[in-house]
Amino acid sequence: MAGQSNKYVPQPPPRDATALPQWAHNELKRLQAALEALEATTINYGKEVRNVTAGSTLTIDWKAGQKQRVEMGHDCTFTFAPPLGVCNLMLKVTHVGAARKFTLPDAVHFVPLKSGTA
Repeated sequence: MAGQSNKYVPQPPPRDATALPQWAHNELKRLQAALEALEATTINYGKEVRNVTAGSTLTIDWKAGQKQRVEMGHDCTFTFAPPLGVCNLMLKVTHVGAARKFTLPDAVHFVPLKSGTA
């Protein structure tokens, strides 16, 4: 993503030993901010994002949330926008009315946890 980075890059320590405590304090704050930003985008396992199929394709944006639900009203091909980092993702697919079929990209390894009717 252009212009956005949660990566921590340490600043070199000062040559003046009297400035070292303030430098250490500032580095700790910068590192803490980088870790908090990372947690907010890739570790936090919050609310479920609801998606509804309105056509034959749907893009799941993992930046919107790590738990996503799709309510299928049509057969659909899914594509995925990548998350901001390493994380645990969950996709729950349900259908409305008649049974629906969905297609995933070849790179996706999908393990269904439950099948059948609700």
